[in-house]
Amino acid sequence: MPHKPSILDGYVHEGDEYWLKYYNNGELLLKVCPGPFETRNCSNSSPYFSAFEHSEAFGIQEACFPDDALHLNFTALIEKLSNETRPQISNSNN
Repeated sequence: MPHKPSILDGYVHEGDEYWLKYYNNGELLLKVCPGPFETRNCSNSSPYFSAFEHSEAFGIQEACFPDDALHLNFTALIEKLSNETRPQISNSNN
C-alpha cells in the first residue's frame, strides 16, 4: 500500500516489506525487501500518495464507510482469499 506520511516529511516505515505487484497479464509477484528500512524496490516504488489506498487491501475495506465496512484483520483476509480464485504468486528477492 502506498503510504502517508511520506519519507519527504521525514517519516520512515521500519521493518521487512512484502510487496505484491500485479502485472497486466494477470501474474502476481511477491517481492521481499528486508529491513531495517523501506527500499525503492518495494513500497517506495509506488508513485501514489493518496490516503484512499490505505482504506482497502485485498478487497477488504478498513475505513469507515456506511453499512458495508469491514475491518482489515488477518482472519477476514484469509477468509476472503480462501473464497476466491487466486492468481499464481511468484517469489522474487531481487
